[in-house]
Amino acid sequence: TLDGGIELEKLNRTADGPEIEPCINAIGEEEGERDPYLLVQPVGFWFKENPITLKTFFLTLCSFLSFPAMESMEIDSEKAHQRRQSDYSSLDERFEIQKEMYRGQQYSQIYFARLHLMRTLLYSLAPTWKPDLPVCKVLGLEEGKECILVGTLFKHMKLKPCVLDEYSKERSVTPLVKPHNFMHPDDNLILEDESGRVKLGGSALSPAIYVTGVVVALHGKETSAGEFFVEDVLEAGLPPQIERPLDLKEDKYVVLLSGLCIGSNLSNPLQFQLLVDQITGHLGDEEEQGLAAQIVHVVIAGNSVEFPRKLFSGQNVASKDQSTLYEPIKELDIMLNQIAAGVSVDIMPGLNDPANFALPQQPLNRCLFPGSAPYNTFRSCTNPHSFDVDNVRFLGTSGQNIDDLDKYSEAESKLDFVERTLRWRHLAPTAPNTLGCYPFTDRDPFLIETCPHVYFVGNQDKFDNRLLKGSEGQLVRLICIPKFCETGIAVAVNLRNLECHTISFSTQLKAKSAQIQHVNRKSSDELLRKFADPDVDESKSTKRRRKSASNSRENGVDIESNTIGLVERKRLLLAPASKRRSLFLRQLASGKSHLRNKSLVRTIGKTWRKTMEGASRVFIEKHYNRHRRLINDVV
Repeated sequence: TLDGGIELEKLNRTADGPEIEPCINAIGEEEGERDPYLLVQPVGFWFKENPITLKTFFLTLCSFLSFPAMESMEIDSEKAHQRRQSDYSSLDERFEIQKEMYRGQQYSQIYFARLHLMRTLLYSLAPTWKPDLPVCKVLGLEEGKECILVGTLFKHMKLKPCVLDEYSKERSVTPLVKPHNFMHPDDNLILEDESGRVKLGGSALSPAIYVTGVVVALHGKETSAGEFFVEDVLEAGLPPQIERPLDLKEDKYVVLLSGLCIGSNLSNPLQFQLLVDQITGHLGDEEEQGLAAQIVHVVIAGNSVEFPRKLFSGQNVASKDQSTLYEPIKELDIMLNQIAAGVSVDIMPGLNDPANFALPQQPLNRCLFPGSAPYNTFRSCTNPHSFDVDNVRFLGTSGQNIDDLDKYSEAESKLDFVERTLRWRHLAPTAPNTLGCYPFTDRDPFLIETCPHVYFVGNQDKFDNRLLKGSEGQLVRLICIPKFCETGIAVAVNLRNLECHTISFSTQLKAKSAQIQHVNRKSSDELLRKFADPDVDESKSTKRRRKSASNSRENGVDIESNTIGLVERKRLLLAPASKRRSLFLRQLASGKSHLRNKSLVRTIGKTWRKTMEGASRVFIEKHYNRHRRLINDVV
């Protein structure tokens, strides 16, 4: 008796193939209600109607084909790997927008909340930093008197783009250039608090490092020019850190990846499937499977899908294009289903994902993942995302905050930006100035109150990591996660010692890529006239086609189909005005003997010529774009 009450009675060999006749013991049913024998043709239909375990079906198939059964294979196997377990807790409550309601509030309130919380912290650090100096406000400054100012930095940038430039009349004459970085040597910093603002001077505070929104304490004095000359700077520094467990005796890994970009031209389904098989233990030898069993958690840090930009033109999406929008999400759900079946997985929204634009981005709707959502190991999380795995704290974003810092400040590497946000105790200091965020009124959720053990940022150009040590003994592993679609790299972090290494996959899919040839306007006009001018002698064109065909045959190239397509496209165009005009004048010339008034003939011909020239000009302008598309297709 096999699983599910299915008893295998007979297994025959026939000329057409196997026929399985199982006897079904209907549990809880009266005798005679169902036929005790069921002929299986095909086996898939019987398998669907009477589900059995995969092991049972495999044993039956092996016995029929005289292959060694699975049981003997299990005996030969050394051991079955068991995936290690871990304790997980999410800390995303502060990033969730639940009871918040927009009532027309301005962004100044989030700046006030940020200044209030950070100033309290800096006031507590000031006596240790400069014990003999008083703390003043901007309106309380006195010329030549040294003091400490605490406020929010504002960076005046000459090249910073302004939304009003889109409505400027001069923009049509001088287009706005969008460089990668908006830094300029003439940029300067301003410090402001509730009382006022003052321009900052001196070399102790570099405009290339700081951005708008950072709260700092400054030591200096006011000059006769009205500036505050900065002599020293105090940042908030790394926040206090919870104690990391030291009793972890075995290796456990958390896999971090980002930038899958499913649906884009850069996406490689084979690479992602190889990663899924590596995580689930279906790839590699026994040693590799043992390493895969040590993976306890997976995090996908944003930009999992990408949609064609042409579908977001502001118009309603056609019914034929709706499937194109859903295909990337459907493919992602299939992959997540495989991961969630074996290990817990968190997915964060990114810039290209179907989520809100402003930070903090809310979790992706679970309805998008019908195959993965039923698993309790699948979690849709916020961006930023914070969680604990075995009391090891993780904090990370999908990369928008670091990419924005890269536009408005300078650093040698992306890890420098990551370290600065940690020392400033703020995940997104440029929000809401240049980075969109929700207008919170009484709090700033991006403040870092507890120092994480692992701080990761997704969707970066390359992999990089650094171990940062704080003044109070904090240890933080900083990680830049590269885009998986471009590099094929994921990052594995060891919970025992915070060491990390990469998991990389490389595949080469040789496919003939389409090449587009761009034609300048002069060549386009020449081709357009050539298309619209059928006055060329048919015999000459035939000879040219025969000559080109013979040359092509010598070179081993067949262009007969291209020639036919070219002739068909030429026939789609109307005859030009020159042809119609010459035909009409020839007709008039042949009948001139019947007309006594030659001036009348010339007048009619002149009028007809102007009329046809105007009509042809209108026709050409009206269908110019369509003609260019035809020309580009041929070219």
